[in-house]
Amino acid sequence: MNFLEKVKAWKLSKYKQLNPQTKDPSKSVIMVNRKGHFQAFSTEEMLSKKLNQFEGWLCAAGTESLHINQDGYVQLAACKIGGLFGNIYNDKIQLPSDWVTCDKKACMCGGDMQIRKVINPKWKAYAEDSNQINLKQVKELNHPTWVGPYHYPSSQKQFKTVSWDIGKRCNFACSYCPPEVSNRTDPLQTWDNMIAATEKVISLFGKDKKIKWVITGGEPTIIPDYLKWVDYVYEKGHMIHTTTNGSRGGDYLEKLINKSCIGISVHLEFLNIDRLIESCKRIIEQKRNSEQASWWWFGVRVMVPPNHLTQAQTIKKRLYEIPNFAELAHFFVSPIHTYHPNGKGGADFGELYNYSAEELSGIQELG
Repeated sequence: MNFLEKVKAWKLSKYKQLNPQTKDPSKSVIMVNRKGHFQAFSTEEMLSKKLNQFEGWLCAAGTESLHINQDGYVQLAACKIGGLFGNIYNDKIQLPSDWVTCDKKACMCGGDMQIRKVINPKWKAYAEDSNQINLKQVKELNHPTWVGPYHYPSSQKQFKTVSWDIGKRCNFACSYCPPEVSNRTDPLQTWDNMIAATEKVISLFGKDKKIKWVITGGEPTIIPDYLKWVDYVYEKGHMIHTTTNGSRGGDYLEKLINKSCIGISVHLEFLNIDRLIESCKRIIEQKRNSEQASWWWFGVRVMVPPNHLTQAQTIKKRLYEIPNFAELAHFFVSPIHTYHPNGKGGADFGELYNYSAEELSGIQELG
């Protein structure tokens, strides 16, 4: 058995261990009805099919997930359900002890969609322990009663999730990112702040469980001590997922993939396609040549404004020409949503841009 065959065998065994119902890591949201029939969806499918509406449902935000915004304010999830719960750098944080009721019209963040939810409180026990019900996959689901992520058994037994927008500073200036979310002027995060916040989260929220840290920005990789922070968290046995614009290039990213999952978000306004391809080649080579790097997930997500689907198709074609990209990486295409200033120095998720039905269908098919 050669290396790629070993990787495929490991992936298959790992996915079966994580959830026997689905082997596709891009299908991260499982919608289940009261009879145990389910379908697995990607974030992009949830958005494009408008299945992300959970208003009135009970949600496990705050008990299994936490979000820290760019200014350090603690939220139960990216949607800010329940408001703010203090600042991780200088406040005492008091989190809820039970699930909360969703008051949002739509769930716009992929991480938020994966948080367990139930429309009927009686089904909370099933969402907390899927082994209580015999799940059966179907092609078309009528009315979902609860939601669970594909990695459910692992996340409940080992990991909680902290999504941390580690700062606003970015070296890009995308038109759809308001300055409240991303800019070129805010100070870069410091080592002391990062370590103090990390230890506070571990003691307050992680307690005796490991944490999956999902890091975004701004742009985290321009923080001088970011790789040092990754080393620090890795040595404590936690898991890291870094969302980056990929601008640091192959030298940096091939080091990062040894201790962190990497998700490259491709922003077409600042795209250098040859640089992107070269960086992805370096990551793939590292995953192919290093057993340690081979364990970490790698994906490329193209953010597609209206009328730019053809450009995304070109990027996909170029990426899949990289040897072993299909075996060692994942490709996604996402529609873009707006942000609204919230009057508190930040911004909240808005609505999807104005896509035609054909565009949304094309995005779904391409990703």
